[in-house]
Amino acid sequence: MTGVQTCALPILTTPGYQNIPTADGEPTATDYSEKNALVGENPTYGGLPSYPTPYGTSATTVLTTGYSPDEFEATLRTRYCEFAWSKYFQEGWALYKHNWVYLLLAALMWFVILVAIQGSIGVVLSIARAIMLHDQTRTEVLYDSKGAVIGTETRMTPLGYMIEFIFFVINMIISFCIFVFLHYPVIGSWWLAIFNAMRRDTQQIRFKDFFSGFATLYYPRVASLAIPIFVLTTLLSFLLWIPGIYFSLTMLFALPLIMEHPSMGVTQVMGHSFAIFHRYFCAMLGFVIISILVYILGFLCLIVGVFFAAPIISCWYAIVYHHLIGVNGVIPWPTVIPKA
Repeated sequence: MTGVQTCALPILTTPGYQNIPTADGEPTATDYSEKNALVGENPTYGGLPSYPTPYGTSATTVLTTGYSPDEFEATLRTRYCEFAWSKYFQEGWALYKHNWVYLLLAALMWFVILVAIQGSIGVVLSIARAIMLHDQTRTEVLYDSKGAVIGTETRMTPLGYMIEFIFFVINMIISFCIFVFLHYPVIGSWWLAIFNAMRRDTQQIRFKDFFSGFATLYYPRVASLAIPIFVLTTLLSFLLWIPGIYFSLTMLFALPLIMEHPSMGVTQVMGHSFAIFHRYFCAMLGFVIISILVYILGFLCLIVGVFFAAPIISCWYAIVYHHLIGVNGVIPWPTVIPKA
């Protein structure tokens, strides 16, 4: 006996939302959240209009009926899709070509901001460390068994070791703060900027969306997820590099999940991301390796290529997320897979 499963999740909606556009006339991720409705091919969404997009069909209105959050999570845990490599690369490339100017400018902007902030902090800490360790080393002369000088050895005093430890702790705290309050919101802004473009009939990215991860609507959720991910990744990396890398890879979809689905908690999105990555482990691992190679290739192209490679990779991952999980408000054509 065979059955079928739809490969793409439908859009999610929150009961009580009205079909009222935002100030600029376009729906945002917050217009879709806790419920979803299964649709067939060429859906009309209960008689309401829809428009085609490169990724399927996107609703112009907010639905009011559908599955509950629990049913959505059950579907997320059990659904299986064929990992269509060429389709993801093609759609990601098409999205990048359509928005490459904004993506390039955003990559340059955030690179300058992050380098300026982290560079300034690094310079201040380096100067402070050099000053405090200035008198904390002792040079000893080494002699052989016959009393002849064979060289010198520089050793740090006990106070010097204590100062080194203090600066190590300070560096860890600063790294934690930068990751939680800066890096992760920046990454979330990229996810949301691309998702919002996919939700529009023009498929056009708005530059202001590259700051959306810092909005009060998303910032607390992003920070609450960043804390356990940073702590667990750091602890696992201290034990052995491989567990830390493995864990960070399995958390690939946790950030877009918590931004798209506010009803989910931190442990829920981490669990779902882990399960989805494992479901397509070989394919996802290969996808990550290809992305790293593209990034390295961009770095080798006089480093400037990184500013082109990073946005392309971001578009690829957004498309992968969309087909394996589903971007709210964008419904791809259903793909059925026979199951034994």
